[in-house]
Amino acid sequence: MTAQIPDSFLLDISEFSLVGIKGNGLFNPEQFGIRPIGMSSDCWRGYRCLYTLKNDKLLLDELYLSLGTLDGRKFISEDGPIINGVKPSSPPNEQFTFNNTYENLGLNMNFSGGLLIGREFIEELYVHMGFHPAWKYREVFELLFDTGKLIEKRDVSNAMQEFREEMVKYPM
Repeated sequence: MTAQIPDSFLLDISEFSLVGIKGNGLFNPEQFGIRPIGMSSDCWRGYRCLYTLKNDKLLLDELYLSLGTLDGRKFISEDGPIINGVKPSSPPNEQFTFNNTYENLGLNMNFSGGLLIGREFIEELYVHMGFHPAWKYREVFELLFDTGKLIEKRDVSNAMQEFREEMVKYPM
């Protein structure tokens, strides 16, 4: 299995990968009657999200979807629905992974729980399968939410470094 494209999180001006989720209330395509299709081995679920904060509220800002049907070996592309007043656009070039792009969605997420976001992935720890865990990133933050409102932000980079040192010391 190919390593999967993670969702992203824009914190201040830096883009992070969403590397851990404990809780409920993030984007779920089924809530909108959407059934994405995995068109690429790096995104079997068929969609990718970019979350951000505005006035300490969690928002889905961008959404990338692969929608359509398979007719034998041929893919028939479909346009996605309007979400939060935003109509999707098609990528400017023939992009294989996603055929519907939503920008500036501003969709409130009533997420309650914790998110781990990481950046500066350590290439030496790359494994060709699934989503990469938080300890494989140099910079990691834990964000705690109550119904979409940020209640706490903690830098857990040092804890991830300590965990990483243990994982490297005793590989599986």
